[in-house]
Amino acid sequence: MPAMPRPENLSERETLILVSNREPYEHVSTPDGVEIRQPAGGLVSALDPTMARLHGTWVAWGSGSADAEHADEDGRLAVPPEDPQYMLRRIWLDEADIERYYLGFANSVLWPLCHELPQHLRFAGRDWDRYVSVNERFADAVLDEAARSEREPVVWVHDYHFALLPAVLRARRPDLFVHQFWHIPFPSPHTLREIPDVVREGFSINTPTRYYAYSVAVG
Repeated sequence: MPAMPRPENLSERETLILVSNREPYEHVSTPDGVEIRQPAGGLVSALDPTMARLHGTWVAWGSGSADAEHADEDGRLAVPPEDPQYMLRRIWLDEADIERYYLGFANSVLWPLCHELPQHLRFAGRDWDRYVSVNERFADAVLDEAARSEREPVVWVHDYHFALLPAVLRARRPDLFVHQFWHIPFPSPHTLREIPDVVREGFSINTPTRYYAYSVAVG
């Protein structure tokens, strides 16, 4: 994973807005009450300390069963719970969103295409429509957070769940610095021809874009 902006590389006039599908903290209802959990995986363990140092804003799907009860009317709360250092902005997704945006277009179209596995591709028009809708909702939240900030926002868009997000952000706020990283391989030229034009346009709108790459052995 490419390095996140370091605190010393952001000026006092800048703030970081991180966008990912997964949130760093979940509030989960249990028989013994509400538990606060950090989802497993490298994304959260790597970036939560960085965000705490940067005092930025993390925009993500509010996936915990008790998340809404512990955020304000805009889905915002300060984290980490024991020592708040940055803002978490939760986006509410329903079951249809998860089925069509996440399991549908993101994981059943983009993921197999970028891994050169077209035999696993499953495309449905309603999945694409929901993918567009969710990307636009995240854009609304990012732009709202950017407008709230007294400092100049720098936006980091993480992964292929938000292929449309940079183009939407730049169309609505051209001055915004958007850095996108996909944690899957960069599509081949042949594969790019199979991806919707609006997604391809998103690749070129970022400043800059980075991608995970296969290790290639020649010989």
